[in-house]
Amino acid sequence: MSVTSQALTHAINHIESLMKQAAAETKKAISEKGYSEDDYFVISLELTDLGYNTRTLYEGDNLDTISYHPNVVAIFVDEGSKFLSWKNPTESNIKAFKDMLVIKLEQAEKYDTLADRLAEQSQTRNIVITDEDLEQSTLAFLEKHNIDPDTFVEVLADNTPFDVGGLFRDANIRYFRGFLNQPFKHLATPNGDRSLLLNDIFENKGIRFSFEATEQTPSEPTNNVTPASLMSTLSIDTKPITWAETKNIILTDNDSEAGGPSHANETLGDFLEEIGAMPEDQSTEPSIIAKLFINYSLNANGIKPVFTDTTSYQHTVKNHIRSTVRNLINVYNVNRMGDDKTTTIFMTKDGDFTTPLDDKEPYLLAVAIETPNGSKQCSTINLNNIMQGVIPEPKTLDALSEAVEKALIEAWSHDMAQFNPVANYISECVDDGSLKAPKRQNTLEALTEDQRYFHNKAQQLKDAFKNQPWKH
Repeated sequence: MSVTSQALTHAINHIESLMKQAAAETKKAISEKGYSEDDYFVISLELTDLGYNTRTLYEGDNLDTISYHPNVVAIFVDEGSKFLSWKNPTESNIKAFKDMLVIKLEQAEKYDTLADRLAEQSQTRNIVITDEDLEQSTLAFLEKHNIDPDTFVEVLADNTPFDVGGLFRDANIRYFRGFLNQPFKHLATPNGDRSLLLNDIFENKGIRFSFEATEQTPSEPTNNVTPASLMSTLSIDTKPITWAETKNIILTDNDSEAGGPSHANETLGDFLEEIGAMPEDQSTEPSIIAKLFINYSLNANGIKPVFTDTTSYQHTVKNHIRSTVRNLINVYNVNRMGDDKTTTIFMTKDGDFTTPLDDKEPYLLAVAIETPNGSKQCSTINLNNIMQGVIPEPKTLDALSEAVEKALIEAWSHDMAQFNPVANYISECVDDGSLKAPKRQNTLEALTEDQRYFHNKAQQLKDAFKNQPWKH
């Protein structure tokens, strides 16, 4: 039984006490660390020598642990208000949560079984198909690799989608036997991503076919690769590629008004080199987060994103940024020990608002600070530029955090020094050229206090910026 299955079983067996613990720990985190009931928290179970330890933490604080520690399993994520409602869980609450965990356990056990079955299978034999193989007969190819022709034909016949209950098996055998004296290229048909249709049939038989890698001399430009050998989309997490292999991914226009590929048959590798995001060591693989940021950069430049199935990772990135902002605010006391209201806002390139729960691409990050006196100061940074800059970094999320910290400290130190609460207060009283009553009334003394606060904070942040170990 896997750690995941064991953790879910433990949670189901201790469901009520786990819910009450989650309520208590969430209440404590909100009270002591200034989190909101709208913030997301995660319940995780850690396997130790003494058994499982249950913890409920703010999601951003727990992200690295649940992502990289094999003995930690996240079993549930929701807003703090959900966990607070479990202080005295009803039978209905308990049943709903238990039913959800049972479904997760069934899914985990299904994949445990699949993993065990795959582990028991013999090692797959990999057969490389050369250009010469494609032109010779199928029979010659099979003899070359010691594959019995009759067995080969029968496997094809038994797995054809045109058979119904074996009624046409003999006809299918005669049909595929006709290919034995034909060039092998008629059966070695590639999918759009250069994978082989034969593998859909033969991989569970312990045989995998692959095309011989195309060799290019260093002087041969990428543009000489024919479109037929290129891919246009790729799943973000099911098919790893190296940086060098990005030169086999062709780019297409996203039909927006601006931008688009710079030339015909431009590849992703070309694009990464143009924006300075191609690392020196191209034999390594880009991280999943790097692939997501590549998508963002492509879209911002009028090019259709290459990587698919990105929604969950978009949620992870936005939550990670929000956690970085909150930690930065707490470290530098930007919100005066939690007395002020701080709002983190993500905006798309089109000016729409986006949250960690949707799949819109964040382009700008705005952080608005409202003092107890009502003065509001907002700083923005360009997330798209930051994400593009950290694409080649091996630890992409860590590099993102440092870049966001640096950009925010720089923006705050400048904007707070320039901020004038008095002028801001007066502007709120002007509506279409006419004066109106302010939503709030402040004394000049209170506004001056806010201005002094922002100016002092700006100097503190400037000093922090100078002392940080960033390469700026």
